[in-house]
Formats: sequence, C-alpha cells, structure tokens
Amino acid sequence: MDTNDVVKKITDELTAEGAPFEIEEREVLGRRMKVWRHAPGTLGDLLRSGQDWGEITYLVQDDRRLSYAAHARAAASVARWLASEGRVRRGTRVAIASSNRIEWSVAFWGAAAAGAIVVPLNSWGTGEELEYALADSGSTVLFADASRLSRLEGRLESCIVVALDEPPAAFANAVRMGTIADSEAPFALPDVDLGPDDDATIFYTSGTTGRPKGAVGTHRNMLTNVYNLLFAGARAEALARATGATRPEAPNPPQESTLVTVPLFHATGCHATLVTAMAQGAKLVLAQRFDAAAAVDLIERERLTRLVGVPTTVQAVLDAGVGRDLSSITYVAFGGSPAPPALPRRIAEQLPQASFGVGYGLTESSANITTNIGTEYQEHPDSVGTTCPVLDVAVIDETGGRAAARRYRRDRRVRAEHRPRLLEPSGRDRHGVPGRVVAYGRRRKDRR
Repeated sequence: MDTNDVVKKITDELTAEGAPFEIEEREVLGRRMKVWRHAPGTLGDLLRSGQDWGEITYLVQDDRRLSYAAHARAAASVARWLASEGRVRRGTRVAIASSNRIEWSVAFWGAAAAGAIVVPLNSWGTGEELEYALADSGSTVLFADASRLSRLEGRLESCIVVALDEPPAAFANAVRMGTIADSEAPFALPDVDLGPDDDATIFYTSGTTGRPKGAVGTHRNMLTNVYNLLFAGARAEALARATGATRPEAPNPPQESTLVTVPLFHATGCHATLVTAMAQGAKLVLAQRFDAAAAVDLIERERLTRLVGVPTTVQAVLDAGVGRDLSSITYVAFGGSPAPPALPRRIAEQLPQASFGVGYGLTESSANITTNIGTEYQEHPDSVGTTCPVLDVAVIDETGGRAAARRYRRDRRVRAEHRPRLLEPSGRDRHGVPGRVVAYGRRRKDRR
C-alpha cells in the first residue's frame, strides 16, 4: 500500500468516533469548525489534570527541580492571589518579562487559571520596547525578573509588580514571588467562569512591518495545538509500526525530556513545549541561552530524549557531542529555516536510535500547522508535512486570505479577516504529491 494511503487509513482510525483523537464539528465564535472532542476546555483544566503526573519532574533550572504536583500547587496559589481582592478578573492582562526560569511557568499557569489574558513579553527587548508592549496590551500586573525590571525603571506607573527574584532598589516594594507561590499549599483553583473561546494569551510578533503586533489567542487555540502535536506523534508511531520502521524499545525508557533553549515568550517555547509537556508528563530543562557544550553535558546528565532547535543549533550539538553519550536521544526536531541535505544524514549516522522531523507554524496560528516526522520525512524531506486534521490550509494569491489568530490586539475589525502577511506555500510538493506543504518563503508585507 502506498504510504499516503497508509497515512490516510491511520488518520481515519485515530480520529474516528470513540478514538483518542476523535474529531467533531462545533460552532466556534460563530463559525462551524472541526475540533478535538477530547481536548481540555481551558488551560486551567490542563493544569488540574497535570497533577496526575504527581512527583515526576516537570521543570529543571540549574540545580533546582520542581515536580508536576509541586508546580500545580504553586501555580494554583498564584491564581488564588491574583483572583483575590480584585487584582485580576476574567480578561485582565497579566504580563511576564523574564528569562527562562521556573517562576515564568508558575506565573503563566497561575495567571491563565485565574482567568487572565497572559502577555509574555520579549525578554530581549529594551526598556522602551517592554514599555510599549505593556501599554499596548493594557497589562495591569507584571511578573518580572531583576534584569527586566532594571530596564523598566521610571517606565511603570500603575502596574502591580511581582518580582521573580531579588528586584532592583527602585522596585523594593514589589511583591515577592516567593510570598505568593506556595508549592506546599493544597491545590485549589479560583472559581472563574471560563470557556474554550475566552481569550487566553497575547503573543507579540516580530514587528517586521513596524511596531510588534499582539496576536490574541484563545484557550481553544492553545489546547488545539497541544492535541495537534499529540496526534502527530501518535500518527508517526502508528506509521512506523505499519511500515516496519520501529526501533527496539529500551527496557526502562527514561522520562520524555527536552532541553529548552528557545525563549518561553516564543510560541515554540510556550505553546509547543511548556504547555504540551503538561499533557505528556515530560521533563523540561530550562536554559537561558544556547551553548552547545553545555547542551551536551545536560543531555548526558539528564538523559534527555529530545533534541529540538533550528538546523544550526542541532548541527552544533552534534559537533559538540562527538565521542559523548547521546544514546538517550530518541527524537530530533528542527525548523525555523531550511535544513541542509547533509543534516538528516548526519543525524541518522550519529544518532541511529533517533527519528527526526520538522514542523511549520506561526504565532498567529498558536504554533503548529503541519508536521513531517519519521517515515514521512524520509520520503518527503523537502516538505514541512501535512496539515493537522482539524486545520484547513488555503493556497492564496496576493488578493486575499485569512489569519488564524482571533485578532490582533487593538485591531477592532471583524475577527479573522485581518491579513497580517502572505505565505508562499505550495499545495503540492516537488515530487508532485498532493496534500503536502512546502514553505518556500514568506511575504513580509502588511496587507492593511
């Protein structure tokens, strides 16, 4: 049977009525859409279910570790503090400005569970850029580390400030994260009337055509991405079994785990990594910057199973890992730029136990749109894959198109009609196989 036929058969089985990835149609913001039937309704629901992972490790930062259960308790205590005394109501904007650290995650999950719209700010930004995003988003609460607070001296007027570490003298009166994030308190979330189509996040895009724009995402956007990625993994495993491409399983496989060098304020770091891990019970090792030698050390120490990055960083880790024990790596994912033809061959030679693949997505689409993993990648290495079953991708010309983001912040026109930029994909890959997308580039032209 042709691989495409096998993929279709597997997809039909995984998404059928009663299956783990069952799809149904629902009305979403006035439109009929395909949705994952079993996806959680809100980020708070996913946080609540994440307690089931118990005492296994969720986050590692330097010599600090936090289990899923302790993280859930800490995030819930932050949510209760935010919801008390009217600090946050449904739809209040809560910003986070920090490097990758455990407190970033606790603030994110706590704010989301309290009904806030979480606004992750570009931690690499200047004080002026941070000030702009705070004002543009309308944020009234800010979780920030000392480095970001130092850039904001004299620029904050009415925000409630929560310091994630020891703040600069100018913010001596800031609330300390340690006083509100209690990892030993009983887990209890505030009673907030939230639904899947309530706004959950504002992620700022790069601003190539001017000031950065805040793309608004709903709880459904975030959790659809989680299920998109879970489905892609399940389909890849089923395809490997069907084609005889499975690898022997280790007798005591380690916990799924990833080194996180991409910033958490990015859709890849937050949507595809931090949030998706909550559904998988995966361990995330947080790094504040990329260092290939340090990455290899962490792979060996933590027995990391996933290597994720742009092609250049993956190549750098492979170079630094020559002669080292990288046998725990079972999956390598790369994207963000075209992979040189030699990279897949290098991975196959140096990490014969690992499968690999690519994906494609946007901030406006809440990350994942297409995936190309394992057997499919080997057959179509120049494609970014097939679309997730609940998504539709249109090939358009310069006269029209629709964005997946609910809207841009402060753009009051009819939602989903804004045209932020036009991509140039092909509905047919270079081998003439329909249904596979090849991303040749993008147009950075604002079609206002």
